[in-house]
Amino acid sequence: MISPKKFGTRSKREGAHPTASSFLEMQEPDPSWLPLRHAPFQYQANPNPLQGSKLSPAQIDNFVRLNTRNSEIIECTIDRDAMCFAVSFSSGNTENEAELEHEYFAPYEVRRKSELISGEIQEGREQLVAQVETVWTKMEERLRSAVRRGQCRIFARCDQPHARQFTQISSDAFTLFKITDWQNGIATNRNQDWLYAVHVAPPQTAPNATADPLPKARANLSRLKKPEVAIIPAEDEVMPLTREIPATRDVVFSVKSAAAYAKMGRSTLYNYIGSGQLIARKSGAHTIILKQELDSFLESLPMMKPMV
Repeated sequence: MISPKKFGTRSKREGAHPTASSFLEMQEPDPSWLPLRHAPFQYQANPNPLQGSKLSPAQIDNFVRLNTRNSEIIECTIDRDAMCFAVSFSSGNTENEAELEHEYFAPYEVRRKSELISGEIQEGREQLVAQVETVWTKMEERLRSAVRRGQCRIFARCDQPHARQFTQISSDAFTLFKITDWQNGIATNRNQDWLYAVHVAPPQTAPNATADPLPKARANLSRLKKPEVAIIPAEDEVMPLTREIPATRDVVFSVKSAAAYAKMGRSTLYNYIGSGQLIARKSGAHTIILKQELDSFLESLPMMKPMV
């Protein structure tokens, strides 16, 4: 095993990228920092900058859900309390919900948890491992993009695991490091420089998360809106789907009760869940739908054009 080398001691001619001496150094991680293994769940560069500097938690959830769909993976969501993937999958290609398997695991450990003693992947889990690793690679790429854009900063112990201080690593230096251990936050480059206990921190001037990224455009659109006219429906008239959503987060539906509430068939509801348009969750072997998410989905359905 090659012993760790002193980080930043090589000459520029040899390709070293030492950290800047003016960068911040700290004895202990700041409470706002995240361990490297949690960072891809929080920091992802938004491919559409007009929608904000980084993806919202809901956008990241949707990205994971839409990119982990195949014949085996029925549903893949993020458990943000444990910072892991919650996956429902079928190793026997069955559509029987009672026979699905449900697991929680860190995406970077899916291969280790699926390997046999011989080193081969368990039968029926090959696509699961390949799909989850592919999505995690995409999440790492987006994290690195966020680092390059200055949307977050990298701190680490340099030289040795028990270095006295955490040192800020420049974004261009971090691009040269390959992450070898997500769990413990260890990375190395081809010159055998090492980073330990890597953490990801917010930018020095954190953007206002609640600020509207397009205030002028939205103001212009608001001026184009037609004045709303209050219409009182007749007693026998069906109320539109744009009703006020009750302020409750405790009501949940089964698929059957959700279908009855939405006035549609269960197969139709499952199609919307499968396409990612309607968010469903798992409680053991049961599929549940939050009332507020069902209401939001119903409101997102296209309005009928007036019949002339």
